[in-house]
Amino acid sequence: MAEQRLAVAAIWRYPVKAMLGESLAEVEVASAGCAGDRRWIVTDADSGERIANKAGPTDPRLRACRAELPRGPDGDLQVTLPNGDVMEADEVEPALSQLLERRVRLEAAQPGAGRFRQTGAHHDLAPIHLINKSNLARLRELEPGCDWEVRRFRPNLLIDDGEAAGTDGPAAEGLAEPFGEDELLGHRLRGPSGVELDIGLPTPRCVVPTRAQDDLPPYPGLLR
Repeated sequence: MAEQRLAVAAIWRYPVKAMLGESLAEVEVASAGCAGDRRWIVTDADSGERIANKAGPTDPRLRACRAELPRGPDGDLQVTLPNGDVMEADEVEPALSQLLERRVRLEAAQPGAGRFRQTGAHHDLAPIHLINKSNLARLRELEPGCDWEVRRFRPNLLIDDGEAAGTDGPAAEGLAEPFGEDELLGHRLRGPSGVELDIGLPTPRCVVPTRAQDDLPPYPGLLR
């Protein structure tokens, strides 16, 4: 595979699994992924049931909350409720219990090996999820009636590889063909900061991108 010149167009972190996340200008990356990402999951305090996307049912009221770490990954968690109220630190669990109408708690992730299914955080599979801009552009060409807003897919990194498909602008140097993300499998991305990411497998998709989130309406047919 020839060397490609790529760039990071956007960074996101989701401190609480299933909640909305935060857009970042920079983030520390280690074997467990982006620092602070999927650090907590909401569970029923009595049954232990996880209220999240794949490991249990997702309450739409939970998906309407936004989790942030305004003072960094080691700082207090801040959660904005659907009504706009902002809760922090010890206020969060009582507020979520009232919102979800049952007693809940935040379960912190346990340290892990930093590999697939053992990331050290509450990821479904891999510690980092990335999407290429050119792939989204190609999908817009194939199904222009769908809202291919990148936030639907909840990636950590949006990779700018020129976004050639569906645009009139020039492609970036070394740009792969549409769906060129597949060409990255088995290879390594290296950033100017020195961070290196080994690309291990395509992202298995669940129903989450089809659901309403933030200001995005539901789109049940998206996965087709």
